[in-house]
Amino acid sequence: AVSREHQRAATRLQVEAFRRDPKMNSTAIHLLIDAWPAGWMKTVMDYDRQAKPSYFEFRDAQSPVSVNLRPEAFYAAGGDDFKVGLWICNDIDEQFAGATIEYQVEYRGGVIATGSTAASVVACEPAFQGWLEFEAPAAVEREPLLLRAVLLDGEGRRIHESSVELELFPAGSKPTSELRPGGIWQFLMES
Repeated sequence: AVSREHQRAATRLQVEAFRRDPKMNSTAIHLLIDAWPAGWMKTVMDYDRQAKPSYFEFRDAQSPVSVNLRPEAFYAAGGDDFKVGLWICNDIDEQFAGATIEYQVEYRGGVIATGSTAASVVACEPAFQGWLEFEAPAAVEREPLLLRAVLLDGEGRRIHESSVELELFPAGSKPTSELRPGGIWQFLMES
């Protein structure tokens, strides 16, 4: 379970990074199916032909048109500023006039911030949309914070959505490396 979670997170982080690179033409995962009886971490299906969690992350990250969230860091202390890059990755020859991005920040089961912005969907290109910046709410202990974004076409129909979980720490506390702040996402980003 731990290796599959690591593979899932690494797959998403890497494929989304490739999608943001305008020079990247396509990506693939080497070796689809495990060989019995040994398990290989690099495959996205086990030897019983059951998809691993990384298969679904890879499939979603490869959506022809996708909204992509890229935090500067996957953690902060209460009162700090979160800064998350917002991208649209488009592999098709269509521009989606009038497209918008709607986003929300969720904390402790409630929505604490929302917003909407016009999207610039460039045909066959990734396009940086700007930064989503918000102040981290006060936390009493280590807690998750969820950021969601959805790309809508000019008619308000969903094209793609994405989310990223960030970690909050109490204000004034500096997370130590022993706590692995930001979880697997921060670890992979810094590796």
